[in-house]
This record gives sequence, structure tokens and C-alpha cells, in this order.
Amino acid sequence: MLPTRRLFTVILAAVALGGGVAACGDSGTEELEREAARLQKQSEQLQREALKAADEVAAGTRSFEEVAAETQRKAQELARDVSKTADKAIEEIQDDPRVTSEAQQQLEEAQKQLEQLAP
Repeated sequence: MLPTRRLFTVILAAVALGGGVAACGDSGTEELEREAARLQKQSEQLQREALKAADEVAAGTRSFEEVAAETQRKAQELARDVSKTADKAIEEIQDDPRVTSEAQQQLEEAQKQLEQLAP
């Protein structure tokens, strides 16, 4: 439904690649993990709202156009938040000297994916 699923994958990959950083108790990585969890919950809430809105359209209590515009606006806001968080995760982990060259390459690939998906 939302392009955010792949963006979440980018965030989680970036956080996972920074596992050495997290193991050292890096508060920035912990913050990114919390933000990723918050965004995941927000995405799930938006999906529930969209399903409820579809029921309202089917019942004739709301117009399709109204529901579509509202859902699209919320999805775009969420996608922007996810994109910002993914950028932050990748930048933070790339800047850490403990990240291996292999992990750096994976982060570069994740960054390329993010650039293709970002709204």
C-alpha cells in the first residue's frame, strides 16, 4: 500500500549494519531504532485508518475523493518522515570509523535505494 515498506527496510538495514555501534551502546543508534519502531507503528495506524475509511466509503458516509486525498496526504507525510530517518541512519552509521568497508558498500547501496524511493 505504501512505499514506506522498502524505506523501513533501508532504515533497518542501516541500523543492523551499525550493530557494532549499537553493541557499544551508541545512543544515536538506539534513537534511530526507537524512531524506526515509531514510524512502523505510524504506518500500521495509517493502514488501519485507510481500511476504516474504505468501509466508510462503502457505507456511503464519506466520499472516495475525500478519503483518497486524506490517505494520500498522510502517506506522503509518513514517507517523508521515513526518508529523513533513513538518511539520518545511513549518515550516522557511515560516519562511524568502526563500520567495515563491506558494511560501507551495503550502506551506499541502501542510500541508492533510498534516493530512488524517496518522495
